[in-house]
Amino acid sequence: MHSFQNFTITQRYTGLNAYNGYRGPAIRIEPGLLAYQIFEVARDKGLRVLGGTCPTVSIGGGYTTGGGHGLLSSKYGLGADNVLEWDVVTASGARVTATPKQNADLYWALSGGGPGVFAVIVGVTVKAFPDGDVSTAALTFGVESSPSEDAFWSAVEAFHSHMPNWLDQNATVAYVYSRGVFSLQPLTLPDQPADSVRALIAPFLTRLDDIKVPYKLNVTTFPTFLDSYAAYQGPLPYGIIPSAEVQASRLVPRSILESEDKVHALVGVQRHIASLANGSFWIVGTGLALPQKPSAAPFNSVLPAWRDAAIHQNIVGQWDFHVSWEENIAKQKLLLDTVLPALTHLTPSSGAYMNEANEDQSDWKEAFYGRNYARLKRVKQIWDPKSMFYVKTGVGSDEWTVDKEGHLCKVR
Repeated sequence: MHSFQNFTITQRYTGLNAYNGYRGPAIRIEPGLLAYQIFEVARDKGLRVLGGTCPTVSIGGGYTTGGGHGLLSSKYGLGADNVLEWDVVTASGARVTATPKQNADLYWALSGGGPGVFAVIVGVTVKAFPDGDVSTAALTFGVESSPSEDAFWSAVEAFHSHMPNWLDQNATVAYVYSRGVFSLQPLTLPDQPADSVRALIAPFLTRLDDIKVPYKLNVTTFPTFLDSYAAYQGPLPYGIIPSAEVQASRLVPRSILESEDKVHALVGVQRHIASLANGSFWIVGTGLALPQKPSAAPFNSVLPAWRDAAIHQNIVGQWDFHVSWEENIAKQKLLLDTVLPALTHLTPSSGAYMNEANEDQSDWKEAFYGRNYARLKRVKQIWDPKSMFYVKTGVGSDEWTVDKEGHLCKVR
């Protein structure tokens, strides 16, 4: 779909089937356009739009159909929450529009029910939002400068305990730690001055001072979302996130962060993960507070566990091209056999972000779709009765298997 690179921006959406009569800014995006391109054209019109942390993700593709979170999610929700309409070609060859009121079952399935299995997307129209100041906080601290390793992990616990207060103020919190260095990069607070960020994180900084963990802090206000995004996720167009990874995903419910004992248990699991694979795993997190209902529709097929989540926890292992295939696959096995069970035991009723999850986990139906799976299956049978569209962990894929020669065969 690379050649589908058209877009249309409007300051006043006029779709006849908009939920609640929405008439605000909108942008129609074709699937060949990448996030940084949309951020740029939106900025030039005084707007901002939901997109992924990675600049080369396609907003008009699997990002949005898989849910889609980003640095503005605490204020605006997920990408799927902001879809006004889908422009698709179905398995029968028909080109149709799906909105909350027209072909509503298809709209519901496409908005969070997983990429590549319901129709071919040729365009998606999403809400856009007025741009303006975005304030951020970047902070780092490490084991080597801390009084002890225990003090470092106490600081990590304090970070998690303070996060709910930040999320309540529409902040989205991106962080990563590996090899004894913790980086908040960044806390994003849209439409607020730098003083608001300083006031928000002041209690956490006091805690770091109390346990004598030194830190480096940078609070900045940028004139647009794109300016803040490029400062932390750039240089554009490719960004800082490597593409060759093995990974596992788990959504951490807010209830975990609201209990001192559960925070201690969560960080204990993280500490164990950090010790695996010679310390080569990155513990990556996005803290966010999502609305209980999407703004563009009465409901959608986003995994219900997202609505209770405070953190998308992603454990990432970099693919090492200088070692054997078997050594890299060993990281994959470690994720499946050790990391995922530990996170799942801590969060038994939660799930995973399908776009950044492990394709080989056996519980993918429950983890990626939850209670929505049965309904998604019925929608697929209506719009794709002959299973033209297949994705390994997509809806309906359990009806197929891959033989030793790589052929896709119907399960008997």
